[in-house]
Amino acid sequence: MNGNQVCEFEFQELKYGNGYKIMRMFTNERKNTGIGSAALEYFIDVYFGPLYTSPHDDLVRDDGSHLTEVAPSFVMHMQAKVIIAGNDSRFDDDNSENGFLDLH
Repeated sequence: MNGNQVCEFEFQELKYGNGYKIMRMFTNERKNTGIGSAALEYFIDVYFGPLYTSPHDDLVRDDGSHLTEVAPSFVMHMQAKVIIAGNDSRFDDDNSENGFLDLH
């Protein structure tokens, strides 16, 4: 991020279902200001797809989509507000075929 950016998100369209996976998210010192949730709501308004994340299971993923620092609590908050639909379940023990797990 450069000095003028306050947050950065990277999304990947799901190849195995409808929606997008958050691959990377970062905010600078402006945490807890609502800018992250506003950015996600804007993305949903523009691209019309549900959002998913990797589960918080303390695993480091090769694709960089693992949750670190305050991301797990942010994701839980966004799931409670139904901004993030659920977890990418390709990493679950049952190896789900549909690729994602809706929490709502």
